[in-house]
Amino acid sequence: MPTYISAIEIGSSRIKGAIGILNDDATLNIVAIEEQPLAVGAVRYGCVLNVDEVSNKINVIRKFLENNPYVSPRKINSTFVGLGGRSLVSTPTESVISMDNEREIGPGVIKELRKRAKATFKMSNKEVLEAVPMNYTVDDKLMNNPVGIYGSEIKGKFNLIICDDRNKKNLKRAFDKSDLKIKGFFSRVLTVEKLVLTGDDKLLGCVIVDMGAETTTVSVYKDGALKYLTTIPMGSRFITRDLAHILNVTEERAEEIKLHHVNLNQTEAEVGERYDQLDERLINNIVQARVSEIITNIKNQIDFSKIKREELTAGIILMGNGAKLNGMKEALHRETTMNVRKASLVESVRCAPNLSLPMSDAIDVVSILISAVRNGENLECTTGVIQAEQPDINLTNGTTGSTDNPEQGKEKKKKSGVMDRIGRLFENLVREEDFDEEDDEQ
Repeated sequence: MPTYISAIEIGSSRIKGAIGILNDDATLNIVAIEEQPLAVGAVRYGCVLNVDEVSNKINVIRKFLENNPYVSPRKINSTFVGLGGRSLVSTPTESVISMDNEREIGPGVIKELRKRAKATFKMSNKEVLEAVPMNYTVDDKLMNNPVGIYGSEIKGKFNLIICDDRNKKNLKRAFDKSDLKIKGFFSRVLTVEKLVLTGDDKLLGCVIVDMGAETTTVSVYKDGALKYLTTIPMGSRFITRDLAHILNVTEERAEEIKLHHVNLNQTEAEVGERYDQLDERLINNIVQARVSEIITNIKNQIDFSKIKREELTAGIILMGNGAKLNGMKEALHRETTMNVRKASLVESVRCAPNLSLPMSDAIDVVSILISAVRNGENLECTTGVIQAEQPDINLTNGTTGSTDNPEQGKEKKKKSGVMDRIGRLFENLVREEDFDEEDDEQ
């Protein structure tokens, strides 16, 4: 019998949901992906503030997924959830197990070593999501995989992935309001790396720069392991807000200007003087200033990892909303002197045609589905009778990152555009000044 698996990823500006069908032959087919915009201030820096707004959008996402012909008439009663936000950081730690006699090291020993590593971190309001191994030492011999090795003492170096437990609490509240059970949490960073990094990338050294709306996560890899992780409280929405404030336009208009009329590759001499009654040079200067600030913070975080940029020979993998800004990839290359590429799937993902989002925009939520399958326990997220005759899934290769029918995507966006604009008129009444640092922490 096929198993229906659901995943939801909540960002600062949008919620994404996806359904995958796991067949008896262990193949996973992505059959539906949906997204919904969030009101400004509902989620700040990746942390849920307005539980009602988030809960309502979760319900909308669920209804869209349930109405998909590959899913209907089944109902979604649970889901796997991505976890991120500005509190997501890593901290190194060690743990050790000493044995009376030399013995073979098995998976159980590694599991206990990881458990002890997690127990080394004690801080109120913080929670350890995962202990990511960096390396092991068996009787003073360094190695990456000690399973099957004989020894009397094993030490492990781990990176603890830590987040603020308040983020998890408010996520749970939002899903409780939606009467949707959370099957499990997955760290966004750890799930995404499996889809966008090769083994060589991690071995040679690389950086994932995930630029969301209000946060940018920097993950540094070297020698096959995650070495450093931090989240910068800055993202692509900051550029939009700068444009809206200085040009005295709505955020919707500023977003359009940012995505369609800004090119970071242009020199000052190449920039025109006017664009639609606006000073094009002013627009370019506004964007350049904020982008420069974000990139400076990215560079600083890479340097904080204590790994030299020239040693990260696989370069930077850029993803998130910030990757859509024309010239961002080149700007990041100029400022860091590192090779930069946009994130793409490094393994084939089977998906149904005519998904509402291209795979390149859904890596985060799809990676949760794949991680859930690899975790492999209690995966079913729906109830109801499976139709006797399921619609045929004409699978395509999701690595291309494009929809099979672009016109259908345009039509869908057209229909929802009016309601989106009405919604944003109300959203724009909420200004950034209404949220000071103290309110945000509360």
